Amino acid sequence: MLHRITYPCLYGLSYLGTRFVGLEPTVGTFKKIGTRLRKLGLAKSCSAAEIRARLVDSFDLLPVPVRCLDQAIVAWHVLNLHGHDADFKIGVTLAPFASHAWVELGEEKFVDFVFIPDMEVVAEYHSWTAAQ
Repeated sequence: MLHRITYPCLYGLSYLGTRFVGLEPTVGTFKKIGTRLRKLGLAKSCSAAEIRARLVDSFDLLPVPVRCLDQAIVAWHVLNLHGHDADFKIGVTLAPFASHAWVELGEEKFVDFVFIPDMEVVAEYHSWTAAQ
């Protein structure tokens, strides 16, 4: 049940990080923390399905809705932390302007994927589990 506290805290850190220091430093910090936790052996094995359920389960503890960007950063962090080779992507379309962030684990998508025609991936952060 620790995830009931941990995941909302991660969403909050992602929210604050992306707003105040930017995307790149926030993603880099989540990656750095995750790689250190894995090296220390502090990440217990957890299935992708269990992680998905925990991510969604923690939404109701937050006072505001969690945007797709913060959902994707946290999902990418947690999946990689538990040894899953997940990639984090951000896509946009210009007419009409729309953007979305999501995480891919093989063919599976984390963060409700919104199909937007002509969406172009503009940023991609690959799995960091192989760097271990």
